[in-house]
Amino acid sequence: MAELNHRVLVLSPFAPSSARGNAATARRTATRLRESGATVRLVQSVPKLVEDALAEFTPDVIHGVHIGRTLTGLGGNPQQLPSLPIVLSFGGNDLFEDLGVAPDNQRSGETKSDSVALLQKAAAVVVATDSQQRCAEDLLGAKAAIFFAPRCPEIGFEPLPQLDQLILDARPSAHPAVTVAWSGALRHQKRPEWIEPIHRALSTKLPGLVTLVAGPAPRDEGERARARDLAAVPGIALVPPFPGGGPGVGATGTLLAATDAVLNTSRTEGKANFLLEAIATSTPVVAANTPGNRDWLGGAALLYGEPPEAVSALNEVLTNPKASKRQAELALNSAGLHNARLAEIDAIARAHQVALAR
Repeated sequence: MAELNHRVLVLSPFAPSSARGNAATARRTATRLRESGATVRLVQSVPKLVEDALAEFTPDVIHGVHIGRTLTGLGGNPQQLPSLPIVLSFGGNDLFEDLGVAPDNQRSGETKSDSVALLQKAAAVVVATDSQQRCAEDLLGAKAAIFFAPRCPEIGFEPLPQLDQLILDARPSAHPAVTVAWSGALRHQKRPEWIEPIHRALSTKLPGLVTLVAGPAPRDEGERARARDLAAVPGIALVPPFPGGGPGVGATGTLLAATDAVLNTSRTEGKANFLLEAIATSTPVVAANTPGNRDWLGGAALLYGEPPEAVSALNEVLTNPKASKRQAELALNSAGLHNARLAEIDAIARAHQVALAR
């Protein structure tokens, strides 16, 4: 196992306490570096916060999570970067928003030249899926310093005092509650417009259905309108925002303990923390068959194409205890989580060793 003793400034694309998945990845990255012996400071990728941290903390290496937001935090100009080695971890939608990968995983999507330039200037790159690795090799060459770090979820069990009452209040009938959880920002990549039709169709089969919608607070009027619309649907309950997964923090485990199955509706994903956390807690996952999901889930989830298929898959795991148990066991085995923590620590540490040597 590689050992470190340098100083690292980790840049989180959102506030470190945020419920967003990329913030959880940044918190976990900081922890993995500390576990390797590094001294770490974690700040949000906001230019003033980064500038102050560079002056006060004097790091040896910068580690950015999410390429586009790392560039923003470093001033937005890839030609005027701090004179320090930079390690980059791919974020959730870097491939599809910045690096020219279309949703069919072909390199025909939008490319942001400044993000590509930052990636090319990085001393080392950390990836978590095969698609991310292929994209990095395509842009940097197969011999570039690219390190595959399987993600090991950190699951918090902080209390959610109102959760039981929230489920009770949302239950539309006297039937026993059956709960499905959805988590994410209410933005277009997550396809939240599928939540309501899936919920309504499934509730005709399961009268006690409660769909829990969790995630960060809405950022704009469009997301707030979506939240209001969902809250008005009988049987759908919005869970108040709480910190996502992180070492010893967050309440994702508490939410999953009250959940019978997890639903994912995303158009695109990186490697979704909430799905990793669900698999680690043996909660069955029904996920959209889209880039980033099919890249790593394989047998770890029931993948679907359109909402009616999601309804059928959810109904199967929610009404057939044997199918639910079988799916959860298969997911835990196929996701490769048993040795993921040590492999993640080692890959990130080796990336930093390469960065320090340059």
